[in-house]
Amino acid sequence: MSSSVPFISAEHTSCNKDEAESTSKDLPTVSAEASTSSAKANHSDGSGAGAVLDNSNNNNDEMGKRKTRLEQNRISARESRKRKKVMIEELQRSVQLLNNENRLLNQQNQLLRHQLIQLQVRRRFM
Repeated sequence: MSSSVPFISAEHTSCNKDEAESTSKDLPTVSAEASTSSAKANHSDGSGAGAVLDNSNNNNDEMGKRKTRLEQNRISARESRKRKKVMIEELQRSVQLLNNENRLLNQQNQLLRHQLIQLQVRRRFM
């Protein structure tokens, strides 16, 4: 915001419209950026240095929290990949066991079908 806003003190607020227009022309203007930055600079002890230290402490805290969060995220991702790997290995073993069982059952089924056919043929000839 680079717009300038006239600075009006409390003594000028009780005047009429004509007086307000004439006095506001004579008053110095203060940019919104300057007023907010000076308010921020005088935040803690009036020296302005406290705000800089507060900002750097906040930045350090935020960076520390971010680093901690990123490290925790890396650990969580690593553990998740391990769990996924174990789960996939278990599923692969399960698929292999089920395929073996299916193969054996198919063999047994073929054997029984063959025996059934033989019995049906013998019955016809009896």
